[in-house]
Amino acid sequence: MDDSLNTLENCEKLSLASNNIERIINLPKLRQLKILSIGRNNIKRLQGLEEIGSTLEELWVSYNNIEKLDGIGPCHKLIMFFCSHNRLKNWDELAKLAPLSELKSVLLVGNIMYGDRDSEDCAPQ
Repeated sequence: MDDSLNTLENCEKLSLASNNIERIINLPKLRQLKILSIGRNNIKRLQGLEEIGSTLEELWVSYNNIEKLDGIGPCHKLIMFFCSHNRLKNWDELAKLAPLSELKSVLLVGNIMYGDRDSEDCAPQ
């Protein structure tokens, strides 16, 4: 990610999918951002969300290399969190989502913690 993104001060939806991004940077001027789509990159950690967490409603980070959900805390308005096909190994990571009281949709299929199960095996009955 590049600091020049901070010039998009009125941006509400930002898609940076498939760009070989390795880390999330702070975006203090994107005070209107509601949807951030950064799937299919090389992100290993959820960091840099402090500045946009107060407005962010949807975070799409599927198909990255994320192992832990540390850094999700500032996103207290998050409604949708899609983090499928990453490297989450431990179900205990879900506890980090508990404080996000607005969260309605979470997608985590395809992570290591699922083992050999596929999305059909994990669908609600």
